[in-house]
Amino acid sequence: MADTSTVQGLLLQEAQQEIASLRNDLYNTRRIAEDRRVSITAISTDNAQLKDKLSVSESTVLQLQQQLTVFEAIEKQLVSAKEDIHNLQQELQMSVQARRVLQEELGHERKHLADLGQAKAMLESERSVLQRAKDDLAAQLRVASHRAQEAEQEQVNAEEEAASLRSELARLQHSELGMGMSSAHASTSHMEDMQQVGALRHSDQSASLQQALENERSRAASLLDSMNTLRLETQSLKQQLAVAKQQLADGPCNPSPQVLVEEAVALRFKLQASDARVCQLEEELRLSIAAASQQQQQQQLGATTEASAESNYHLGRPTLTDGGSQSSHLPEATLQHGTAPHVPYQHQQQGGRPPRHHRVSSGGGSESAAVDGSTGLVDESALVAELQKRQAQVLQLKQSRDKLLEEIDSQWEEMDRLAAENRAVAEELSVQRRLAVNWEAQAQDALSNVERLKGLLEESASWEVGELASAAGSTAPRTGSAVQAAAVGSDPAAAAALRLRALHTALLEEKAKSADLELGMRALAAELVRAQHASVSIGRSVLPALSGIEHRLGGMCRKAQCQVEEAISLT
Repeated sequence: MADTSTVQGLLLQEAQQEIASLRNDLYNTRRIAEDRRVSITAISTDNAQLKDKLSVSESTVLQLQQQLTVFEAIEKQLVSAKEDIHNLQQELQMSVQARRVLQEELGHERKHLADLGQAKAMLESERSVLQRAKDDLAAQLRVASHRAQEAEQEQVNAEEEAASLRSELARLQHSELGMGMSSAHASTSHMEDMQQVGALRHSDQSASLQQALENERSRAASLLDSMNTLRLETQSLKQQLAVAKQQLADGPCNPSPQVLVEEAVALRFKLQASDARVCQLEEELRLSIAAASQQQQQQQLGATTEASAESNYHLGRPTLTDGGSQSSHLPEATLQHGTAPHVPYQHQQQGGRPPRHHRVSSGGGSESAAVDGSTGLVDESALVAELQKRQAQVLQLKQSRDKLLEEIDSQWEEMDRLAAENRAVAEELSVQRRLAVNWEAQAQDALSNVERLKGLLEESASWEVGELASAAGSTAPRTGSAVQAAAVGSDPAAAAALRLRALHTALLEEKAKSADLELGMRALAAELVRAQHASVSIGRSVLPALSGIEHRLGGMCRKAQCQVEEAISLT
C-alpha cells in the first residue's frame, strides 16, 4: 500500500508539472498574441494617418486636375470608366454567386451541427438507459447466484435426508433380524409364520423405501440437470454481454444504437426467466424434502406400531397405542436375555442425521451397529466430498460473476472515453468553423482592398493622360522664338505641371508605403490566427495526457484494491 501511495504521489506530481508547463506555454502564446494585436492597432493608426495624408494630397491633385483636364481626356475617362464598371459588375455578380454558395454551405454546416446535437442527446439518453440496464443486470446476477447457492444447499440437505433414509433402512433390517432371533424361543411354528409375514412386510417396506430413494435420486438428478442448464444459460448470457461489449467498443460509428438497448432488454428478460426457473427449482426441492420427511415419518410410525404389535402378540400382551410407553410393558424375559428395547427413530434437530451407534448387548445388535456406523462414515465422506465440490463450483461462479462485473465496468469506461473523444471532436469542429469564418472575413477584406487598388490605378492612369496632354500643349509654342520658349518656361502652367508631377511621385511613394504596411498587417493577422490555432491545439493536447494519467491512476487503484482483497482472503 505504501508503494502504491508513493507511485500515485509521483504520478500526481508529474501531472501537476505537465499542467503547469502547459499553462506557461498557453500564457506565453496569449502574451505574444496580445503584443501582435497591439502592433496591429499601431499599424492601423499609421495607416489611418497615411490615408488622411493621401486624402489631402488627392484633394490638391483633384484641384490641379480640374484646372488642366480637357474634354478629350474626360471622354476617354468616361469610356474607360464604363468598361471598368462593366468589369466590376461582372466581378460583383461572381462575388454574389460565391457568397450565395458560401451561405448555402453555412446553412448545411448549421444543419449538420443541429443533427450532431440531436445525436449527442440521443447518445446521452441511451447511455442512461444502458446504465440502468447494467444496474438491473448486476442486481439480477447477484440474486440468481444467491438463489443458486440456496438451491445447492437444498440439494445437499436432500442428499443428507436420502443418506439418513438408507441408514434407517439398514437399521430396521438389522433390528428385525434381532427381534426374530429373540422370539424364536417362544413359539417355533407360529414364529416362522409370523417371520414370513414380517419378512414380506419388511420386504414391502424396504421396496417402498428403495422406491422413495430412487425417486429422490431421480429428482436430485433432474435438479442437477436443471442446474447445469442454468449454468449453460448463464454462460450464454455472458457471451451475449461480451458481444454487446464488442459492439459498444466499436464507438459512435454504430449506425443503430437502439440494437444495444433491445439486446439489454432481451438479456434482462432472460435473466428474469432464469430467476423464475431457479424459484421453481427451489419450490420443487422444498416439496421433495417435505414429501420425503413425511413419508419417512409415516414409515417409522408404521414400523414401530407393527413391531410393538408383533412383540405383544407373541408375549400375550395387548398392542400399545402411539402415546403409550413401550419400555414399561416389556416382559422380564426380554430384560433377562439382555435385548435392548426398540426405540422409534427420530431426526436430530441439529442436522437431521441418524445416530451413529445403538446401545445393544446381543451379537446381532453389535453387528447392526457396526454396519450402521460404517454406512454413516461412508455417507459422511461422500457428503463432505460433495460439499467441497459444490463450494468449488460456487467459488468458480463467484469468480466468473466478478469477471463479468469487471468487464461491464471496463465497457462503461470505454464508453466514457468515447464520449470524451466525441466532445473533443465537436470542440475541434467548432474551432475549425471559427477559423473558417475568420479566413472568410480576411478574404472579404482582401477583395475590398483589391477593388480599392483598382480604383487607385484608374486614377493614376487618368493623371498620366492629363500629364501627356499638358506636355503636348507645352511643346507646341516652343517652335517659335527663344523668347517665346522663355515665356513658356516662365508660364505658371508649366510650374503647375512640374508640381503635379512631384505630387504624383510622392503619391505613388505613399501608396507603396501603405501597401507595404497593409501587407505587414495581414501577415500579423495571419500570425495571430496561427497563434490562436496553436493555443487551441495545445488545449486539445492536454486532454489526452490528463485522460492517460487518470486511466493509469484508476488502474493502480484497482490493482491496490485487488491486492488488499487478496491479503484479506489469505488472512
